[in-house]
Amino acid sequence: MQHTNLRLSKKHRIILGGSLAVILAAILLLAALVARAEALTFSFWILSALILLAFYLSYRVYQQDLQQAYTMLEMANQRVKEAENAATEANQLKHRFISNLSHELRTPLTAIINFSYILSQTDPCHISIEQMQDYLTRIYEAGELLRDIANDLLDLAKIEAGQMELFWEPVDLAEISTSVMKTVAGLIEDKPIELHQEIPPNLPKIDADKVRIRQILLNLLGNAAKYTDEGHITLRVLENNGNFTCSVIDTGIGIREEDFERIFEEFQQAEEAFTLRKAGAGLGLPISKKFVELHGGQLWVESQVGRGSAFHFTLPLKVAPQPAIDDEKDTDLTATNEATIL
Repeated sequence: MQHTNLRLSKKHRIILGGSLAVILAAILLLAALVARAEALTFSFWILSALILLAFYLSYRVYQQDLQQAYTMLEMANQRVKEAENAATEANQLKHRFISNLSHELRTPLTAIINFSYILSQTDPCHISIEQMQDYLTRIYEAGELLRDIANDLLDLAKIEAGQMELFWEPVDLAEISTSVMKTVAGLIEDKPIELHQEIPPNLPKIDADKVRIRQILLNLLGNAAKYTDEGHITLRVLENNGNFTCSVIDTGIGIREEDFERIFEEFQQAEEAFTLRKAGAGLGLPISKKFVELHGGQLWVESQVGRGSAFHFTLPLKVAPQPAIDDEKDTDLTATNEATIL
């Protein structure tokens, strides 16, 4: 059988004590009146003292209640202030996101409108095939950028709703890395930047979502290309303790330590990126982090302002079955996957 421990609070004990004191004084006074009149004066003073004590105790209780109410009011005011600050920060974040997203959308839309207008207003006889191909290529690339932004928004919505599903298949990290590096090479054509790829030979395939792994690498390498003006960008893959560790290392503008966590939140960018007006929609890193976590890995950053950044993510080593290859193909694969400069 359980026994309930009934304990009175300090306030209730004080009130109960004062009430008992008044009752006791009244009993003493009544007893004095019954016994003899000479004790009336003495009992009167006792009663007066006890009544004063009861009033004093009641006053102390009132003071304590008042202090408690004041403390609760201060706490409520503090919570209101914190809520106001959070609402202000959220409002600023919303405006910054709208501004950044508008810029990200306006740039490709402007390219599509301008180049399509030029083509529509130009006599085909007065434009070369090379120039026409250049305009059409720019329109196509702008359309791809718009598609990528829309896909990022849709991916984020699916992830937040818990509806994102991965398509598991054998994935060759070396093949994906080489393909992505060729794509990134087109982003730095006008910059003095060297691309390095460091991948060990005979890297085993793993079970993963090929499209999402490629998207992660594109996001990380694309950011490195955007925020690096000179130096080098390195993609490194290592196998260690049952995990693959992929690293994207650059010599870009770097990130402050206080922004390490914030950059992985939706619609957030590092202050340096916003200051240089290179900030995007702020979706690439949060989506990449969620994709890595869906694979059972982790994504983190190491960086120093002015010296560059290194983004690392791990993938559990779930080795996929691989078909046998002959010695000649093995030799070609080894030569291709060694550290290279693109």
